Amino acid sequence: MNKYFNYAIAAIVLTGLSTAGCASSEEEITPSGNTNKSELKIQTRADAAEAAYPHKIFLVADGLIENSASGANAAALTPFSVEPGTYSVYATAASDEANLTFSGIDKSGSITSSRIKIKDMTAQIPEILVGNSDPVTVGEVDATANIELKRVIASVDVTLNGLETLDATSITLTINNMYDQVSLDGAPSKSGAAFVSKSLTLTKNASGKFVGNAIVLPTDANATALSLVYDINGTKYESAPKGKIEANNHYSLTTNVDGATASTYKLTSVATYAQWNSELVSLSDSFNTTAEKAWVGPTALPYSFQGTYDNFWASSDGGDSGWGETYWATNLYDGNKTDGSNYWAPATWDVTAPKWYIDLGAAKQGLTITYWNKAGGKGGQKIRTIDIFGSNSKDDYNDKTSTWTKIMTFTSDKTTPTTDAGAEVTTGQIKFAEDGSLSYQYILCTFTSKVSNTGEVVTDNLDVNVGELELATWEYK
Repeated sequence: MNKYFNYAIAAIVLTGLSTAGCASSEEEITPSGNTNKSELKIQTRADAAEAAYPHKIFLVADGLIENSASGANAAALTPFSVEPGTYSVYATAASDEANLTFSGIDKSGSITSSRIKIKDMTAQIPEILVGNSDPVTVGEVDATANIELKRVIASVDVTLNGLETLDATSITLTINNMYDQVSLDGAPSKSGAAFVSKSLTLTKNASGKFVGNAIVLPTDANATALSLVYDINGTKYESAPKGKIEANNHYSLTTNVDGATASTYKLTSVATYAQWNSELVSLSDSFNTTAEKAWVGPTALPYSFQGTYDNFWASSDGGDSGWGETYWATNLYDGNKTDGSNYWAPATWDVTAPKWYIDLGAAKQGLTITYWNKAGGKGGQKIRTIDIFGSNSKDDYNDKTSTWTKIMTFTSDKTTPTTDAGAEVTTGQIKFAEDGSLSYQYILCTFTSKVSNTGEVVTDNLDVNVGELELATWEYK
């Protein structure tokens, strides 16, 4: 069957433009030339705004696109000239086509593979209407393809209550699990393996509420809940209110913060435009503006030995060993666990028991202490137990007062001679309180027992030696 496309001028007269779906009038066209030909024209029914959108129409036979026509508006569309046969007509209208890609819509292409895709989900999404007629058999004058165009997008109005005192002018709301393309029969789909997201900016109005509106595509048809993410001053709050977004609806999301033959015919298409769903679909959402706290860290702490920081000092005494400060002044602390020669000694000595004094720089909620046993041979003495205290008094740190609060006792599991020589020992994360409710700036470590290089537990006040020390802090926020 040969067919051809005749760009005849279609006379389209719209009446009652302010009302969608009102009937249009026709101007009769007198056939000219071949008297065996009959001419039919396209009709449209639309309101003024919809009729002004750019339009495309597609003539389909046996599932393949036979021809297409475009117009700057509904009135600019030209009719299709067809042989007698059975056809369907597909149509699209969009408020703006700049952000759209029409893929697979080629002559002789399959209508099932034709798609309208959003180029950029971050940009403005236009209103999009699509529709198609039932199959129409053309064999006589007055054959008509009736097309009902429906919106394949939705409109979402968002109102965010409860943040009137927030120091911000805008908030970002991201809607996840959203389709990004639609077929010519209106079915939404994904262009890739994953769903996409659409973000919109909510701005504070005169009442202090954050409001916004966006045109969006439908969300996952199989989902029972929306996936929403609010970005408030850099903190993200995830929420999943019951419901999903469907096409052709208005939504109100209120969020509270708590070929030529002897006879050729022109197919007449009548396009009607479905109203926006007249019922406003209300969605409600709420979330706690206090973000769930979590432990953040560890953050390495620089200390005295590593530079100019004056936030760590140690005390020790040789006790009754006879060595006294003469020996331990160069052997208390090894700043490098590998070379065994970089010894460091404190400026102040304690004549009763070895201690470490640590200034965290600011009140923190947790601490990790990591050290290395002395290397070589049996590795010398090894720390066995440490009593760890906290304070917020600088006088405690300066050893002028003693109002420390005990946090815990740490026991090392790396005290075996030879085997644990040079071994890394860590307290792990020390939480001053499980819920992060306690904070200390100053830490005191007193050594209550050690293990000698022969494996004997010692509890006297002889000092302790380590190969290297590292400190890290934790915050609960």
